[in-house]
Amino acid sequence: MLAKKANCRWTDCFSIYLCQHARCMLILLISCYCESDRLGPATQEVCQLETMEGRCRWKSEVIVMTSARWGRMETGRCLEIHPNFLSLHGQDPLFLGCSENVLPLLDAKCSGRSECNVQIPDPDLDKLNPCYPDHERYLEASYTCVKG
Repeated sequence: MLAKKANCRWTDCFSIYLCQHARCMLILLISCYCESDRLGPATQEVCQLETMEGRCRWKSEVIVMTSARWGRMETGRCLEIHPNFLSLHGQDPLFLGCSENVLPLLDAKCSGRSECNVQIPDPDLDKLNPCYPDHERYLEASYTCVKG
């Protein structure tokens, strides 16, 4: 009995008969596709001068964007702020915690394709200013792959 991995869905099941000297054996092969089979992390944090690379593992699959935010959501890899400066300005909603839902934009750029690259800075994203315009922003996006 094969155990199903977490977050997986059963896909193509097929059988193969192996025969040798009038003896046949049935072998059932089961393929399980998992969210972890997507190439790349589930959620990508894409900083300035980086590229979001959306890829599906199987050629028969296409990307479906599930979320995308543009702004200064929180401090981390893309946004390092000195603690003293953060204590002075951290409560300002246009300084930190500001973002815009850009799922429709990323959906148009990526969904339905087997691969997708979005370079930051991106002219379409740069038109949006959910924060102070002169402050650095980053993209946070996630996608899944489905049979095309």
